[in-house]
Amino acid sequence: MLKPGAQIRDVALIDAGPRSLRKPFFPNLGIGYIATALEKEGMYVEVIDREVAGDAGWAAFLERIPAVVGITATSFTWDRVMISIADIRHRRPDAKIIVGGPHVSVSEAGTLDVPSIDYAVIGEGEEVMPHLTRLILDGADTPERLAEVPGLIYRDGSEVKLVEKAPWIRDLGALGRPAFHLFQMDAYEAYPLLTSRGCPYQCVFCSVPAVSGRPWRYRKADELVDEIEWALGKWNIPHRWFVIVDDTFNLKLQRVHEFCDLVTEKKLDIVWGIWGLRADRAPRDLCEKMRKAGCLTVAIGIESADDDMLLKIKKGESLADLEQGIANLAGAGIEITGQFMIGNPGDTPETIERSIDFARRMPLATVEFYLARPYPKTELWEFAKQNGNIIHADYTKFHHFSNTPVFDTPDFPAEERMRLYRKARRLVIQRNTMTTLKRKARMLRKRIFSEAAA
Repeated sequence: MLKPGAQIRDVALIDAGPRSLRKPFFPNLGIGYIATALEKEGMYVEVIDREVAGDAGWAAFLERIPAVVGITATSFTWDRVMISIADIRHRRPDAKIIVGGPHVSVSEAGTLDVPSIDYAVIGEGEEVMPHLTRLILDGADTPERLAEVPGLIYRDGSEVKLVEKAPWIRDLGALGRPAFHLFQMDAYEAYPLLTSRGCPYQCVFCSVPAVSGRPWRYRKADELVDEIEWALGKWNIPHRWFVIVDDTFNLKLQRVHEFCDLVTEKKLDIVWGIWGLRADRAPRDLCEKMRKAGCLTVAIGIESADDDMLLKIKKGESLADLEQGIANLAGAGIEITGQFMIGNPGDTPETIERSIDFARRMPLATVEFYLARPYPKTELWEFAKQNGNIIHADYTKFHHFSNTPVFDTPDFPAEERMRLYRKARRLVIQRNTMTTLKRKARMLRKRIFSEAAA
């Protein structure tokens, strides 16, 4: 937020939110890195997280809209993005509006179907945004100059043009640290930690290759620990809680070993969780080391408890791999969120029943079942178009947590998908409620013992 007498901003970066069904758990990491890249070029940046700023904060921002506004968009926040853009256009019609984020990477030129959007950026924006913003601020954003900006979608008269995307950023360490000093950090519950980008696997439902690439690029263990120490010294992070937001954290096992060793050696006294962990790359010794270093929770994409289905969706894991990985993690004392899908190519009521039974009997702290959502640039999207009945064609109108099918097939109709989804949801509520109560009991015991010791 701007303070009285502060420098007028060159550019504002906006998270229109919400990214989930609740308030943001941590600051938007993509915006944090874009802001760093802009500041390195000497630009003055303001960040607005609408879920944190609230109506009053948003109204104040609309009184000081800068010349350039960047907005990040996922497909399921698109409606909120459109509302934000309309507000900005109403108050400052001459502002240049740039949209980036996962939605642009799957929608591409279709993003500029919205007349009020000036530019869109595909893929990683840390190198593109400073280049484009400087052109705009210098009044040099002509079609000839815009054609030099990799990954840019722009208009040349009535024609929409897409510039070939730049190669994926290889050295993630060169990005620096996210500019979280521009966020209201006391409004968040955790600190997000990016340790890698991309995923080499070929899951048919996944849009990650389009958004962040198939080549897996990673930061070194010492870089991660340096950032943790920096963050601990700069902010009061609740419970010293860090969340690793990678799609595939443990692809390189040696790096995870080195990270855990450094955290333990430095006695950092942190707790952390992982959003994307491969069960087939979770040996027992590594799981025990992770727990010793403060890892409390991991989320693993199980998707299906049927070996044929795992082959059909190109998961790259077998049921035996999943069972062993879960046993190793649970045996080390790490809580697991098991994530399943209903409705992938080849799914039948029988395969879903097997997944529900698997979820019930495995030592999973929490369970999630999602109805399959087809996004452009995925095999699931093509499968749904060719083999299914599309119930909801506009993919901006649903999200991962939607509770109605987007498509069905003759051998797995929507009514049957919903019956099994409701059955799975009963297990989800039962298991997750039980785990929540256990966690609250542990926290209460810890507080009682701490007060008694004092």
